[in-house]
Amino acid sequence: MYHYIYEAFLTDPKFAKQLSAIENRLTDLGIYGSVHRLALFKTMKGTIQDAVRRGAKTVVVVGDDGSVARAIDAIAEFPGVVFGIIPIGDKNSFAKLLGIVDAASACDILSARLVEELDLGKVNKHYFLTSLNISGAVKAECDGRYTVSPENGGEICISNFSMDPAGPGDPRDGRLETMVKTGSKGFFKSVFARARSSSGLSVFPTHNVVVRSPDNAQMTAVADGQSYQDAEFRVEVAPHRLTVIVGKDRAIA
Repeated sequence: MYHYIYEAFLTDPKFAKQLSAIENRLTDLGIYGSVHRLALFKTMKGTIQDAVRRGAKTVVVVGDDGSVARAIDAIAEFPGVVFGIIPIGDKNSFAKLLGIVDAASACDILSARLVEELDLGKVNKHYFLTSLNISGAVKAECDGRYTVSPENGGEICISNFSMDPAGPGDPRDGRLETMVKTGSKGFFKSVFARARSSSGLSVFPTHNVVVRSPDNAQMTAVADGQSYQDAEFRVEVAPHRLTVIVGKDRAIA
């Protein structure tokens, strides 16, 4: 059975007509299932955990980028459970990456059930699909072999699946791409590293990265739009961690 999780903002009456059309289409396709609506004390993580305990094999999130990011972080703990998306709202970049343009086409994509197994990135105890960014004077130890550090207000980006089709990050290659971007007058420091470099951006293929601040201060990492704070971030690739329903026009061949 399909388990549909509705984001809390969908209680707004302006979404009523669209939700009705979605539910009618799902019924026509024979894939309508149980509906779980998020609320103040009903979180994405808890709802997914409950659905899986009750035997859910396919979990579909109805919502926007924030909904998808939080769902991926939760569903990654259950390898083999299939993840689907029906995008609603203003920000749906993740769905478009996976070839899901809008809510209407999403229903047919769910029915066609074309599935991909994708790598995820993992930062401490959290999972992400696209990338993680950390700014400031930090140092990143890559694969235990070399250290890189941005200078003059630069940042470190660790990519699993690039939002830019021309950017680095293939979510099926079993690795991450660590990018070091310098400030306007800066340069990057690296030891024993091979990197592709262009316009102040250097790219290092990696499997695991440990990011620390020189004074052991709290840092902020942003992954899939979600913010995390810690004095140390351990980032690694989680191969084939996400089984997801995709469209034909997804951003991977």
